[in-house]
Amino acid sequence: MSPQESPRPNADATDGGAGVPLGRTDPALRRLLFRAFPSLDAVIARHGGVQAARAALVRTARSRVKVRAVRAMLLMGELDRREGDIEAARSWLRRASDTGPALIRQAAAYRLGLFEEGQGRVEAAEGLYRELAAEGHAAVAPLARNALGRFAESAGDDFAALDEWMAAAESGHPEAAPWAFLYMARLMNRRGERRSALNLWDRAACLEERGCAAVALFEAGRALYAWKDHRQARKRFTRCIDLGVPPTVFRAQAYLGQVEYLLGDPVAARERLMSAVESGDGFARAHAQLTLGHMDSDQGRVVEASRWHERAAESEDLTLAAIAVTRLAVSARERAAYGEARRWYSRLLDLGDAEQRNIARFNLAFVDAQEGDRRSAREGYARLVETGDGGLRANAMFHLGQMAVVDGEPEEGRRLLERYLKLDVSEHRPSVLYWLGDAAEQLGESDEAVAFYDRAIATGDALAAQKAMFGHARMANANGEFASARTWLSRILDFDGGAHPELASRVHAALDDLDGDAGHE
Repeated sequence: MSPQESPRPNADATDGGAGVPLGRTDPALRRLLFRAFPSLDAVIARHGGVQAARAALVRTARSRVKVRAVRAMLLMGELDRREGDIEAARSWLRRASDTGPALIRQAAAYRLGLFEEGQGRVEAAEGLYRELAAEGHAAVAPLARNALGRFAESAGDDFAALDEWMAAAESGHPEAAPWAFLYMARLMNRRGERRSALNLWDRAACLEERGCAAVALFEAGRALYAWKDHRQARKRFTRCIDLGVPPTVFRAQAYLGQVEYLLGDPVAARERLMSAVESGDGFARAHAQLTLGHMDSDQGRVVEASRWHERAAESEDLTLAAIAVTRLAVSARERAAYGEARRWYSRLLDLGDAEQRNIARFNLAFVDAQEGDRRSAREGYARLVETGDGGLRANAMFHLGQMAVVDGEPEEGRRLLERYLKLDVSEHRPSVLYWLGDAAEQLGESDEAVAFYDRAIATGDALAAQKAMFGHARMANANGEFASARTWLSRILDFDGGAHPELASRVHAALDDLDGDAGHE
């Protein structure tokens, strides 16, 4: 799978948010805040059901032991949020942020900020974070600064984001500092500062926060893979796997399998990829299935490749599913299995992003043309000429112009092909010159047709040049210049590599006709 196809996997669920502990200075705080904090599911299981758990948590929320009370309030907030009672959840979190000593209140206020952020109430969350960053305890303020940095980056203020993350990193906070380095690495990578990004990822990976270190190593490996530094990518993915932090470990297995294949070790690659397939992580499984399909396709095992791609096409990750469907469609199209290709491209319309949907529409028009439904094909290309952009729009314009010329509409074809020549694209330029010559020939504009045919020949493109020579021969024959026609046809046969398969039979038939005419003379 090419780097361009590689999707952007979600980072670990902890990712500097609710899964990050607030510090190690106070054992009671560690029991209250995040890693040692019991999950709601564990509480529900211990009490034998939701209602019993709710009753127990309400009782505990009245405890005189503030750490226990606040912990119960936070769990009640999570329970109400899960059951859809957002206002009740918010009320519990607010109570927690007003209970107990300052440090516990601030820790609960940070959880309230995360809640508001998750509910899309950015201003409310930002207000809480700003207060904590300015006046909060050293165990809480750096985490709030990380959140403020994320907000600043989302608002397009990279420098403000870096200021917040630098402050968090310099605090030495055992959990906030690694994530601050990670956030800065992402920003620098987005800005194209590769060396700085890699240094920051490596710094995050060297600190004690294992979850952050795993994500940092994975992201660094993925960046190095995209930069085609496969050996360094292998080192980062291997270190990530050694940490054993799920789900990142499984995703690193999937990427490492790709890297091993590119480095020429298909046995190691398949071993890594099968580990990812069997991991149970949906992203890692589908990503590995795509690579296994690619490997089988490279080795000519079309049926096996299709099976892997069909499995990946069922992924809940729509990006990966769209890649798999695209590959299945391309494979079917290349095998001229146009009904199968139509089915996959139609499915891509429901899966892909805007660009992929336009690619699907283009290829559905292509399939229509191959199956002889020229009206539907032209309608499909015409829609893309009006609504598409970039190379896809230009491609549709070329095909639509070509079809108009073939269908005996030379003026419409010329209009579209001349529009194509004004675009900053060169992919079909030799063929466009040929078809403009064909349009001019149909319109009786012999001098212009000759000029376009000569320009097509001058491009050196084999197929366009041979078609243009055939056009010259056709015009010469129509004018009774049989010797000239024979010369042009012979030039096609003398072409380096011989006549193009698309033209060979027509050239020989035309020469036979000329020989027959000469015999009658």
